Amino acid sequence: MSLQTCRWFNPTINLAVYLNQADLPVVDGVSLHHLFEELNVECRVIGWRRRPPAKLATWGCVLFQLDVLEHLSQTERGPCLFLDLDTVWRRSVTSLWEAVEQYGLVTYDLETETDDDYSGLSPRAIAEIAQRYRPSFHDDRVLFAGGEFLAATPAALRNVAVGIAELWPSVCADMAHGIPTFSREDHFLSAVYALTGDANNIGNHFIRRIWTGYSYFNARIDDSDLMIWHLPSEKRFGFRNMFRDIQRGRVPAVNTDRYLSYLGRTMGVSRRRTTKLLRDCATAPGIPMNLVKRQLRSMVPFRRRRG
Repeated sequence: MSLQTCRWFNPTINLAVYLNQADLPVVDGVSLHHLFEELNVECRVIGWRRRPPAKLATWGCVLFQLDVLEHLSQTERGPCLFLDLDTVWRRSVTSLWEAVEQYGLVTYDLETETDDDYSGLSPRAIAEIAQRYRPSFHDDRVLFAGGEFLAATPAALRNVAVGIAELWPSVCADMAHGIPTFSREDHFLSAVYALTGDANNIGNHFIRRIWTGYSYFNARIDDSDLMIWHLPSEKRFGFRNMFRDIQRGRVPAVNTDRYLSYLGRTMGVSRRRTTKLLRDCATAPGIPMNLVKRQLRSMVPFRRRRG
């Protein structure tokens, strides 16, 4: 959905998907190879060089992003955006390119408190590990950057790539010896941005990681001001439903209020309607029923019994 909605709003920009193998699946009878051709999306197959040397408790494949950013730094000659695919676009990229031109690097701050553990490390813990690799770094915390988003000029992107290349050998060695280090792309990149002095929260004007699941929900009214919604919980629900709606011609035209309303209903932002709940149940019947019942109870007004 990220590529499709991006193309709707940005018909002339270059789009590329990075893979470490060339095979593309068929989804719901739709060939992704043919779909990418229709959307004019380039498939770039590169080697996965920065593989974890040992099995990790987290998904080691997320570190493939480090190779992707390095490749982008070598190939792009204009403003560039790295973006996860579990996202949808709500307007054109123009204002983001203006921010990139002004600031050089635009990162996304998850607004994590200094000692709050996020996927195994806190901003303070990331800073302490970074100090191990660069003793001259004295900050007591880092800005915890989301790995799903990075916008940059070619020069800023090359600076990030240099930071990745400098940090990786030490991180890889510590992984091999079981020494606590950065095993996720967001931990690693938060350290890189901190060490290069480029971390910022400018990206928060454009994107937010919005949780719309049945166990955790944090969508809010002002999400309607964002350019991009990052919706990890909708991989099983909203994205499936929207993909099918596109194939059936049921998605309203972009740049209309009807499209924005459709997107909100389908993804559950800024609130989850009963219609979405029912459609989610039909899409993925394996939803734990106790969560569904809890959601239904929250929608029914409480009435005190008489007598």
